[in-house]
Amino acid sequence: MFRLFPAAIQAFLIAMALVSGSAAAQSNCPVGAGLDSALAKAMSDFNTAGGPKGKNKSSRATSVLQAYSILLWEERSSDAIDTNQDAKWALAVCLEKDGVCGGKKMKDLAKDLFKAVGEDYTSGRMNTKVYPEEMLTWAQAQLGCTTGAAAPPSARIFAGNLPPLDGLTGEARYAEALRLLNADKFYDAYPQFTQACIESSTNACDFMASVHEKGDDAESKTSALKFGEKSCDMGSAFGCRFASLYYLEGRPGVPKDAFVAGVRATKACDLGDKLACGVAANHWGDPDTDRYDEAKYRMYRKLDCDRQDNAGSCRAFGYMATNAQGGPEDKVSARAAFEKGCNGNDALACMFLGSMQKSGQGGPVDAAGALAATGKSCDLGQATACAAIGR
Repeated sequence: MFRLFPAAIQAFLIAMALVSGSAAAQSNCPVGAGLDSALAKAMSDFNTAGGPKGKNKSSRATSVLQAYSILLWEERSSDAIDTNQDAKWALAVCLEKDGVCGGKKMKDLAKDLFKAVGEDYTSGRMNTKVYPEEMLTWAQAQLGCTTGAAAPPSARIFAGNLPPLDGLTGEARYAEALRLLNADKFYDAYPQFTQACIESSTNACDFMASVHEKGDDAESKTSALKFGEKSCDMGSAFGCRFASLYYLEGRPGVPKDAFVAGVRATKACDLGDKLACGVAANHWGDPDTDRYDEAKYRMYRKLDCDRQDNAGSCRAFGYMATNAQGGPEDKVSARAAFEKGCNGNDALACMFLGSMQKSGQGGPVDAAGALAATGKSCDLGQATACAAIGR
């Protein structure tokens, strides 16, 4: 199973910060399992400091409980608060009048929250996902931490035991996770996507790769790559292209590796991906490597031309097909490829097209077309084409 965040370490650091009473013991606010542990510890400290609720609203223990409740709200929206009565009470106190927790009074919401945590903790749901931004700033100041930019979904992964979905595995679990996501139940959805990926759902792996891609840190990027590579290994064209791009360009925590990028791109192209064939062609077309394969280079250039209308690939395939490189001579296909390349403003493709049209190779003679193609090549900066038409 992929390890999405160091939950045990986070929980330990948070507990140490609370025991020491230092609000500046950490630079990053806790998320996921760490936040759950911190909130539970804060509630325990609150009760030890002299609860019950309704009293003791100005103590340090109350402020810490409120601060972690605000972080929970920010991270997981109202769904998490709906299932946490302690956080509901703490937020209700924050919202009952101006200035508490740094925010503005939201009387109706405060009333709803107090009602929801009435006698015997009766059930009740919040009717909003909105909280004053000032409250988040206040919470960070109380805890001496920062959430930085808005936390990506990868930081909001479920932090406890996987909720049971009896009888659902793989793609069925993925479908249920989508339903939960569409209902804004992020806290429940993301672990199901992860588990569905483990159960060989390529769609779930692709989804989680995209989720982690949104994070800027090395942990997010390496997690994204793990999901992408798992998806690729199970036959996902998207997953293979995703992994190829990571290795081709590099990411925090993922060094560039042109060879692996080419291998992944080749598989992606073989699986029908439209965007990876050019990288696959480069992988097989480097004459300075032992893997150089002229036939494969020609094939992947043609696929890139056919699927993407990539002007450079169309010109390269056309040239090889004209000269029987990497396969038999095929001037009909070569002429068609040069025309695509010329339409994509490749100067050499236009010049080669003009030459074939003028001589009738790969199709009928087309004097007007030849003049137009050669003129376009000249306009695009090809000096040989300019000389051919006397410019």
